Parts: sequence; C-alpha cells; structure tokens
Amino acid sequence: MIVKIRDKTYDSVKHASACLGVSKFSIYAALNRGTIDRVGLVSAKGKPILLDGLKFKSMCNASIQLGFNRSFVRWAITSGSQKANERLNKAIVRYKQDRGIAA
Repeated sequence: MIVKIRDKTYDSVKHASACLGVSKFSIYAALNRGTIDRVGLVSAKGKPILLDGLKFKSMCNASIQLGFNRSFVRWAITSGSQKANERLNKAIVRYKQDRGIAA
C-alpha cells in the first residue's frame, strides 16, 4: 500500500514506519483517524533512550522498532533477566544489520 505523508510518498506502510521511526500500527491508526500528516512528529510521551549506540524516541518506540511488544525493552532493562537481555542484544544486532549500521 502506497502511503503519502507530508508530501512524501512511501512504497509501503513498512517503509514509512521505518523512515519515520514509528510503528506500522501508528501509520494505520493515523490513516483511520485522518491525521496521517501528524504521524512521526515529536511526541509528548516518552524519553529518548540510547541502546548500543542507537537512539530511540522512547523505550516503547525501541521495543516496536526492534520487533517486540510495546513494553519489552522496559521489562528487559528493569527485570535483570539474562535471557531477556540476550534477546534484546540479538534484536539490536539484527536491527543494525538490516539498516547497514556498523556494529
């Protein structure tokens, strides 16, 4: 599905979400609300987080961009679970590889 946001055309919702740093759900929700030109603009929620050199708008945004549910990053960081941290680290490596970012 081709998506046009603020006079820029994206090949797909997935492409738009990656470029704008939001989830695919955010794109679809904005389309349904009629607020597509506001998607990806600064949000009043969340604090930026840095994970292995990658900056995300919030822990929620990091979770979504890394392929988890909205609360995974917060849980992985606060729980102290070694398994959760391993999953998070693998997702970060995969995210960097997918975007051609040096490890």
